[in-house]
Amino acid sequence: MRLLLDTHILLWRLADSDKLPVAALTLMDEHAEQLFASTGSIWEVAIKWARRKGAADDMPLSGREFSAALDEVGIDVLPITPAHAAALDDLEMHHRDPFDRLLIATARCEGLTLLTSDTALEAYGPEVRVV
Repeated sequence: MRLLLDTHILLWRLADSDKLPVAALTLMDEHAEQLFASTGSIWEVAIKWARRKGAADDMPLSGREFSAALDEVGIDVLPITPAHAAALDDLEMHHRDPFDRLLIATARCEGLTLLTSDTALEAYGPEVRVV
């Protein structure tokens, strides 16, 4: 199984957070052939880092730190391609978050399974694995 990791899954994994579901950890460590992140996740983290308000639950990493951490742990980062962006045309409006929609489009284009904890994304079908 080749997994594209949702931004929250990535953040929890990098922070060794107890919010990371055990099922996600098992899939990543025992069943995945390869782990991927999207450049869109770095973009999302950078935007949320800039908007943070300083509370304990705010974004723990800047986009630069997040990108460096992905590289450090060996998670392959996929660029956003024109095909990924154009594939948004084919997505139903089950979910309005533009970052999540880009991840689903990327997973479909690349033949990956999106690993997420967001149950709202289940409606997109077999490309999405909710834990």
